[in-house]
Amino acid sequence: MASQNMHATPPTSIKVVVAGAYGAGKTTFIRSVADDGVVSTETVPSDDTETKATTTVAMDFGRFAIDAGADTGRVELLLFGIPGQARFDFMWRILAQGALGYVLLVDASDPETWREAVVIDATLAAGAGLPHVVAVNRAGPGTDLTRLARVLGVDPEVPVVTCDPRDRSSAIEVLLTLFLEIARHTSLPVRQGEDAPVAQTGGSK
Repeated sequence: MASQNMHATPPTSIKVVVAGAYGAGKTTFIRSVADDGVVSTETVPSDDTETKATTTVAMDFGRFAIDAGADTGRVELLLFGIPGQARFDFMWRILAQGALGYVLLVDASDPETWREAVVIDATLAAGAGLPHVVAVNRAGPGTDLTRLARVLGVDPEVPVVTCDPRDRSSAIEVLLTLFLEIARHTSLPVRQGEDAPVAQTGGSK
C-alpha cells in the first residue's frame, strides 16, 4: 500500500439536507449511503394509524465521500435528514442553516404527501435558492416524472430523478447529481467526462 501523502489537500466538507414528507424514505436513504453508520433520533409517531413504528424527531446524520476529480479531490457530504412530520417543522430551517444543497424525496405512490413535500420544499428554498434534486421514490411503470414535477411546482432546471432509497447505488446516483448541481452554482472546480465525480467510500457496505 502506498504511503499516505501528508501534504494532500484535506477533504472539503459540504452540508446537505435530505428532506421529504413523512415516510418518503429519508432515513432509509441516509442509512443506505452513510460510510460509517448513522446517528438517528426517533420516536413513536403521533398518529396511531401510521404504519411506521418510529419517526425522526430531530435529525438523521451520516457522511458520504465523493472523489470530485483532480482539481477538487475528496469531498465529504455531511447528510442531515430532517423530520417529515409538520409538528417538527421548526427543525427544518434550523437544520438547513449552512447547507449548500438538498435532496427532496417524494413518494410517487402517495399523492396525499405531495402537498407536504411542496411545503417542505418551499421552506428550504425560501430566499436561498439552494441547489437541489427531486428524488422520486416508489415510482411505478406509469409514473410521469414531468407531470409530477409540474404538480409539485418544481423549477424546470431542477433535476427530477427516480430513486430507491433502499438501493445504495440508486441513492449514490442522487447524491452525485446533487453534487454536480452544487458545483454548478458554486466555485467548486469539478470536471466532466473521465474526471467526473465518483463515489469514494470508506465504509463496509
